[in-house]
Amino acid sequence: MLLNHTGWGFPTFTDEELITRLSKLTGDSSSAPMRFFSLRNPDQNTRAQIRIVRFTSRDRDRRAGAGFVLNMDTGILSEVRAAPQHTAA
Repeated sequence: MLLNHTGWGFPTFTDEELITRLSKLTGDSSSAPMRFFSLRNPDQNTRAQIRIVRFTSRDRDRRAGAGFVLNMDTGILSEVRAAPQHTAA
């Protein structure tokens, strides 16, 4: 089960924004090439995570990995469906 959420932490900034803030706060830009894997769209991020789980699944079970997003404002948990996989004929 994959669970993401809205509104707090990583959904509120981009990697570039965080790197800029860290550089200004510390005076050190050495984190510039670092990835923090921030996300703006929790649904899109959940779909990407589902694809990773399915691709790396030992038996390539295309049903593996259920994804959900918790809306921190409403408390509603919504299932995120992965985009259908296209197979070659």
